Amino acid sequence: EEEEEEEEDPDERRERLRRQALKRQAQQQQQQSLESNPLDLLPDVEDDNAEEEEESEYETDSDYDEFANRPTIQPVFVRKEDRETIAERDKRLAEEEELEKLRLLQLESKKADSVKLLKEQIERDELEAKNAEEGLNDERVMSDEEDEDEAAEYELWKVRELARLKRDKDEAEQILKDKEEIERRRTMTDEQIKLEDPDKFVKDQKKLGFMQKYYHKGAFYTDDDTVQRRDYSAPTGEDKFDKSILPKIMQVKNFGRSGRTKYTHLTDQDTSNPKESSWSSSDSYTQKMGGMHGGFDRPAAKRR
Repeated sequence: EEEEEEEEDPDERRERLRRQALKRQAQQQQQQSLESNPLDLLPDVEDDNAEEEEESEYETDSDYDEFANRPTIQPVFVRKEDRETIAERDKRLAEEEELEKLRLLQLESKKADSVKLLKEQIERDELEAKNAEEGLNDERVMSDEEDEDEAAEYELWKVRELARLKRDKDEAEQILKDKEEIERRRTMTDEQIKLEDPDKFVKDQKKLGFMQKYYHKGAFYTDDDTVQRRDYSAPTGEDKFDKSILPKIMQVKNFGRSGRTKYTHLTDQDTSNPKESSWSSSDSYTQKMGGMHGGFDRPAAKRR
């Protein structure tokens, strides 16, 4: 018995002991009541109620044990955008039903088109068979017409072939003439070429005024008529004024400004005179200029 008690579950053993203790207590109370009052020998309703309470308590404990042993499901978090409400589910089901109806309608239309194509094919086959029977008599007429068409096409082909041969001959002659012209021009001198093509060597550039700015006409839109007719050597702005009448000190660019030039232009300066040139002067400034003092000394030894 002791081994059976050790193998018994502790909870069941505790419950069994509790019931035995209650039972002993009820028996003791019953004996005391019989000794004090013999009328207690009648069946007692309270004892029955106590036993029912014990049984109900045992049943509730067993029910609780069954619920505790039931496996629990771990809750899973669902994002808000992945949650589906009842309205969204109904809407999705309605869309699926509409798509299913549309698919069935497309299948029915395809079946109707297939039946229509089959009927047309059958009618076409019947018509071809009928025409084949009637065409046996028309083959001779068709052959005569084909012979006439072939003769007309042959005449047109002869005309096209003669035009092609003539075009090839003209192109070959033109290539030969171009080669002869190139060889002739190579043997000519520059003077003979100028006399032969004087228009190609005419210079349209005009002489600019005194201290006039030069503007290039550019490389874009040179084929335009307005660009070709325009005179780009004409003076504009300040260049319209004759600057040769100004005093010599004012005959410089940007006179009176911080960016004015020192000389009018290089044509009025004699750069070949060593006495007047700043490069040949022996002042302190030119001695500091590179290449004016006869070379450089050897650098000192490196410091350690």
